[in-house]
Amino acid sequence: SIETYHLWRFNPRAKSFSEAEFPPAVKELQLLWANPASLDGLPTMKHLETLEIHRCRNLTDVSLLPKVAPKLKRLIITTSKNVAPEEGILNHPALRLAILEGTKLIER
Repeated sequence: SIETYHLWRFNPRAKSFSEAEFPPAVKELQLLWANPASLDGLPTMKHLETLEIHRCRNLTDVSLLPKVAPKLKRLIITTSKNVAPEEGILNHPALRLAILEGTKLIER
């Protein structure tokens, strides 16, 4: 089964992840150059432990992160400066490390 998955240049007209498909057992996911403004449309990924988001300039809302990745331990977001960390990152119960634009928000 696929445990590492990189999604490059996902730019649907609907600006949602609902058209994307992800391996059910993915443990590490990278989203690169995607245009959605939120995590809407992402399935619940029960095995996801590491999420990296790079160059997703439209992304602002990650409030669904605890629902999408309930067991997420490591989150890194770069060159996606519009992300608001209050909902989804700072209140994620399982996160051990969260880095947003080079700043550690969580380190447990």
